[in-house]
Amino acid sequence: MAKLSVIITVYNMAPYIGDSIEAILAQTYEDFELILVVDGGTDESWEICQSYLEKDNRIRLIHTENRGTAAARNRGLDAAKGVYIGFLDGDDWIEPDFYEVLIKLLDTYDADVASCGFVKIEDRESLKIHIKKDLSKVNVYTSEEGISMTFEPDKMRYSPCNKVYKSQLFDQIRYPEGILYEDKGTTYKIFHQAKSIVYLDAPLYRYYIREDSVMRRTLCKDNFSLFKVNEDLLAFLKQNYPKLMPLAERSYLEECRKLLERMGDHTEWEEERFKCSRIVERLERTMSGNI
Repeated sequence: MAKLSVIITVYNMAPYIGDSIEAILAQTYEDFELILVVDGGTDESWEICQSYLEKDNRIRLIHTENRGTAAARNRGLDAAKGVYIGFLDGDDWIEPDFYEVLIKLLDTYDADVASCGFVKIEDRESLKIHIKKDLSKVNVYTSEEGISMTFEPDKMRYSPCNKVYKSQLFDQIRYPEGILYEDKGTTYKIFHQAKSIVYLDAPLYRYYIREDSVMRRTLCKDNFSLFKVNEDLLAFLKQNYPKLMPLAERSYLEECRKLLERMGDHTEWEEERFKCSRIVERLERTMSGNI
């Protein structure tokens, strides 16, 4: 039984998925299983993933109907057997020692989550260029401190992909399906269960920014799951970590303002625009009262 389960969800990733698989197979930490969950799709992603089954017996391949990233991740979690869990987006890349470093941090500090810094890459050719890193910049956080760090966009983030988790954290937690922002709706729940979170301020993860990524596509109903995810988060923080409310409100406000910009004056989003505007007004009043 492998000690680490790495889950990659794949939807129309044919131009990129090979690089991500190769990044896992090249890891200096070798005691892993790689679970590829192909979430439907219309390109050659399935065939590409199948070709890797013959190259490495640590790979497991699952095919599902297209139900979104959250459902695909949950399917991978259901199949995972490792003591540790990791995720990788199918168009991203990691340093060869990514898992070795993070798992060593988990063991050294007896933490439940290990995370690291990341670099955003828009030029695909620059994805694999080596970046000098300092492995000495390590901090250990409580659950509350870890949650607060997820609101800093260039640090911890709420993405699961620059992290390694002890698998028991997912015993009672799954990603909310059928919505966007499923990462933001899940990470704080996981951190709440963690006895400690260790963070390495070094860019071991490369996040590829695509023009056709989910968050950049034309608006659809799923984008407005932003409201429920943030309202649930605020309710949770009010009950458990009230000091973090201003951070969450500021994050929510910024997201709503960006959403209003994307909606522009398109008439099909009148109801959503009105709701979003009211939320912005509410948050601005609340935050002005906290100054």
